[in-house]
Amino acid sequence: MIIDQFYYLVNVDKFNLYEAFNDNDLYELTQACYFINKNSESRGEFNISSYQEFIGIQDVFSKFSNLFESFDIKWNGISSGQYSMLTLFSRINFEFNSNNDVIIIIDEGEINLHPEWQRTYISDLIDFILSIKEEHQQVKLILTSHSPFVLSDLPMPSINIVGSDIEDSTSLFGANIYDIYNKGFMLEKTVGQFSYGKIEEIIENIKINGHNPETDKLISLIGDKFIQDILSNLDSD
Repeated sequence: MIIDQFYYLVNVDKFNLYEAFNDNDLYELTQACYFINKNSESRGEFNISSYQEFIGIQDVFSKFSNLFESFDIKWNGISSGQYSMLTLFSRINFEFNSNNDVIIIIDEGEINLHPEWQRTYISDLIDFILSIKEEHQQVKLILTSHSPFVLSDLPMPSINIVGSDIEDSTSLFGANIYDIYNKGFMLEKTVGQFSYGKIEEIIENIKINGHNPETDKLISLIGDKFIQDILSNLDSD
């Protein structure tokens, strides 16, 4: 709607803001209108099919941000995790163009990533920074995270666990997931609360009524073989 209105104003010679723009600005805006109208789809969207088109329309959107504030350029055909990593690396790369020392603060940057991508997150981040930084540049990286994989890739002197009295001698670097969840995130249990409640129900039922087809069926659903064996051998005594 904004583009249609603007396109109309430009073509009827009654453009109230005419004096606010020079000829080059009006040319850019008119070309942007033509481009958007030509590539428009339903739902108020339009496609950008090449990198040069992307750069061109991005420049116009940035230059006249007040006119295009309702538009947002997004990448189609990629997952939320891919978009998150693309955005993160792009913003980091932009900051390194200044050649100054850099402080990078990332708030839960792994939150949209598949667990395997979370596992390689710190390694990928460090490799990328090393590939773009100048030799003289100093980099300080500050992260917040709820991922055990992030903790497993950091030495304890680099970690501050909020609300924890974990001992300084404890190391989570390269630790297994159970220890990280237990010590690093202070989880009371390492299984879901619903399944934990069902296991407690099974124990109580066996203590009162012994084994029956219903309890045995529930026991067979438990994925932890050790717990499954204990429950299978549990009796009312």
